[in-house]
Amino acid sequence: MQTILQKTYLWLFVGNIAFEDHNAYRKLLLVNVLLLITSVTLLSFALLSALSFDNALIASIDFLAGFLALYAYLDLRFSQNIDKSINIGVATLFIFFLGLAYTQHNNDFILIWTIFFPIFVMTLKGHKEGIIITLVFYSILFFVVYQGIGSWQNGAWNFQSFIRFAIASLILTYIIYVKESALNQLIQKEHSALNELKRLSITDSLTGLFNRRYINKKLELEINLAIQNTTPLSLAILDIDNFKEINDQYGHNHGDYVLQEVSDLLRLHLPQEELLARWGGEEFLIIFPNQSIETAMQLCNEIREKIIHHRCDTPINITASFGVAEYKIGNEHNAFIARADNALYQAKKSGRNQVCRYDEVPHNQTRLFDEQPN
Repeated sequence: MQTILQKTYLWLFVGNIAFEDHNAYRKLLLVNVLLLITSVTLLSFALLSALSFDNALIASIDFLAGFLALYAYLDLRFSQNIDKSINIGVATLFIFFLGLAYTQHNNDFILIWTIFFPIFVMTLKGHKEGIIITLVFYSILFFVVYQGIGSWQNGAWNFQSFIRFAIASLILTYIIYVKESALNQLIQKEHSALNELKRLSITDSLTGLFNRRYINKKLELEINLAIQNTTPLSLAILDIDNFKEINDQYGHNHGDYVLQEVSDLLRLHLPQEELLARWGGEEFLIIFPNQSIETAMQLCNEIREKIIHHRCDTPINITASFGVAEYKIGNEHNAFIARADNALYQAKKSGRNQVCRYDEVPHNQTRLFDEQPN
């Protein structure tokens, strides 16, 4: 159960915005925190300057910048456009700090507040775009503060003061840039590692095709689409003929080679690779969206011919049998696969190297679960 503190935290800094991963969550959190803190701080200073310090100019600047930061924060919660809010926040601080430096002449060491600009910008815009914006900001700022040498702070602001400020600002900027650059590299490596893990979890290591787990989910999706759009959907299971003999006579390494060759052929001659998977052993499953069983039969026969004429480095001619079925309303996922599987069994029983459709399979010649085709 969430505490009141946790609920308040989520309401203030997360809201109802959905995010894909923890890096997107981090960015969202940083934007909300920085915008909210900036708006509260500047509006508080505006009130303080107006009431206590009787400084209408700086109160107006603080109020305007604080209002824009608050607007960006609220807009993010309603529009969920994080890039828009970041741009508003960056532009607000850019103008605010330059205006503050130009009007206040470093009274009360007000230039120290400008150190927050590179922190904000490179954290939210990224190190590459952020460093460009920061350098533009400091180029203008250094020009402004250089003009004040000998006159600001009753002459106390001198060339040495300017140099110390410029060097300190650039060193801090460099440190932030290195930190954000290193963090970006770590994030990229993490994304690559996660993508590789995802790829390994849904692909077959031998053939590089999708695995049974993935194709089952894909088939569920295609069934739902076929039902919603009232479009045909066909399915085929391919089995390499006499595969056990290849393994027994020439070894499993040669059998693996044959599986890879057939996989490459299927990739080459099927238009949508994501609808192809290694089903298990020497079996492959192919989904044909928006295709009737007649069209699927034709495509399977074309693939079967390609396999026959493909020259594998093996004394045995490679052939394959196909079982094809079309989805019928009311069939469950497993029943749909079972119909294609039974058609494959009939193709094997009828002499192999052929394509058989489910509605041509005699009901008393369906495949039993413990029977394995050769």
